[in-house]
Amino acid sequence: MKGKSIRALIDTQVFLWWINGEGHIPDRARDIITAGVNDLYFSTASILECVLKTEMGILVLFEHPEGFIREQLLYNGF
Repeated sequence: MKGKSIRALIDTQVFLWWINGEGHIPDRARDIITAGVNDLYFSTASILECVLKTEMGILVLFEHPEGFIREQLLYNGF
């Protein structure tokens, strides 16, 4: 994605696909994430969604969700 930078709120599912390296990410979302000039955000509601899904056994993470998500957000520049 070239040109002006944008602010983008990354959806929970796109975030999970991104950190897992899965190919389900739509091209537009991938372009926004990889552009290197955009401001990427992840909402606290999405963090809560991940925590609740982990507690219900629907989502399996490598460590406690709060620490894992924080680490991934920093690592991926969100």
